[in-house]
Amino acid sequence: MNPIPASNMHLSSSITSVEFDPLNPSTARITFNSPDGDSVISGFDHVILATQAKNAVPILSTLRSSYSSKSLLQRATDAQIACLRRFPYVKTIVVNHRDESFLPANKSDVRDLNLVCVPGARNLFGDPGSYKSDIPCLPAGYAMATHVIPQKTQSSILQTTNPIHPPHPDSIISIARIERALVSIDSKEAQKGLITVGIGRWKLMWNGVRRANSSWLPFRLEFARPRQLGKLQAPGRLTPLVANDSDTLPPPPGVWLCGSYAHPGIPLLESCVTSALAVVEDGIFEIEGVKTRASWAIRV
Repeated sequence: MNPIPASNMHLSSSITSVEFDPLNPSTARITFNSPDGDSVISGFDHVILATQAKNAVPILSTLRSSYSSKSLLQRATDAQIACLRRFPYVKTIVVNHRDESFLPANKSDVRDLNLVCVPGARNLFGDPGSYKSDIPCLPAGYAMATHVIPQKTQSSILQTTNPIHPPHPDSIISIARIERALVSIDSKEAQKGLITVGIGRWKLMWNGVRRANSSWLPFRLEFARPRQLGKLQAPGRLTPLVANDSDTLPPPPGVWLCGSYAHPGIPLLESCVTSALAVVEDGIFEIEGVKTRASWAIRV
């Protein structure tokens, strides 16, 4: 596969609408605004919405309005929108700092990810003393996570999510306020419309032709979980839309949904990557007949 030409990359550009192209109903056209003004590009066989679930809703709404009223395509888009609205989000604060009081006192207890949950109103950190902080902290009963990011030349950077105690102001590097998908019984049920993942299994794989001057074994073990994209992924492309008279309709542009919310597991960056990988490998590659897989991906 060839790299994407720089001329096809549009940065600092806000998408205002995605519509099916009336000149070629199997493709989509995208309208966006950029520093150079509004632009329209046509001819997209596939559109991947890699954003928060709630931010994909208004984009899908423009696609919905471009279809005929009460058509199968409009109803399929309605189902995608209804699914996305079932994923709630919560505000989260992430602080990068060097305050090592957030780590266990015993160095042997320090882990890459250190979780703290203090029952009741107890304070493990004591009085913050003379310093004050503008960082909003959660009550002590909430779980606080501190991730250790090792540095080669100086002390480690600590990344604390949802602090229940403010780091010392002199130790703070940066503060980010973000939103994350919240896992609930309803959102897990909605997720089945996007992807399902089965129980993992070990497979014995052939290693291929031996390379010169390299250690080589004929077989390797590879761990993988069988996954299947749901019926709400690219409706009409991944799963054909059938009219009442059982005639298969022409395929519409494939509209795919990916993000941390769209893959089983904790909705963090890892789920974003595995969700995108599933859409490309198990969806677009399958439809387009591309016989390859990402060589860099660890199959878990």
